[in-house]
Amino acid sequence: MACRMGAQATLISRVGDDAFGEQMLTHLRTEGLDVRHVQKSEGQSTGAAAILIDDSARNAIIGVPGANLTVSGSDVLGAAFTITSSHVLIGTLEVDLNATVPAFAIARGAGVTTILNPAPAFDVPDELLQNVDYCIPNETELAHIGGGDVSTLEGTERAARRLLQRGAKTVIVTLAERGALIVTPEIVEQIPGIQVKAVDTSGAGDAFIGSFAVFLAEGLPVVEAVREANAMAAASVTRAGTQASFPRRNEL
Repeated sequence: MACRMGAQATLISRVGDDAFGEQMLTHLRTEGLDVRHVQKSEGQSTGAAAILIDDSARNAIIGVPGANLTVSGSDVLGAAFTITSSHVLIGTLEVDLNATVPAFAIARGAGVTTILNPAPAFDVPDELLQNVDYCIPNETELAHIGGGDVSTLEGTERAARRLLQRGAKTVIVTLAERGALIVTPEIVEQIPGIQVKAVDTSGAGDAFIGSFAVFLAEGLPVVEAVREANAMAAASVTRAGTQASFPRRNEL
């Protein structure tokens, strides 16, 4: 998504030594990603996911991480210069925490803006949250890592504040068609969503975060960056597919 926004993006990850790994590397290169830090893991399958879409465009994802779980701290150290020379580091929980935690520590030490998408949702250590500038969960992920009832905006804010207390500087909760809720120690602001006819919501969070990172790197204030990222996410749900649905900047 960041590449489709015109950014220079590098991926630190692993693929398996199967046909899917070669296909993925070819695909990423075609999209313009720098894959010098994508290693092959012998005897491992490439991470994959099956995505189920219901008649209301909602999705359920069954993930098989495969080689993703072999990404190591050594891989991160080998990419340290790339991390420290970047504007923004984005991390998820798709890879082992032994890689994600040091990556965020390296970035924070160099003054690089850090974004954590806590997906798939499981317990996040405070050691990681303390190096997170922007934690961006959806409602389901927030309920898991922040705890409590997030069915109301008040409950969502309380759960977000628990993440602030554990170290995150800013929490941005993506709320699907309701937009996003920005929570910092000083402000709480809901940015309304853009109403569209949704076809497939898979990948909307990725479209939001990838474009949000680019807008931040370009110097947009947080509220404006969220507004623009909302537009990119809204465009993505109007077409089928995950990566295939990501809009390019000139489409908007």
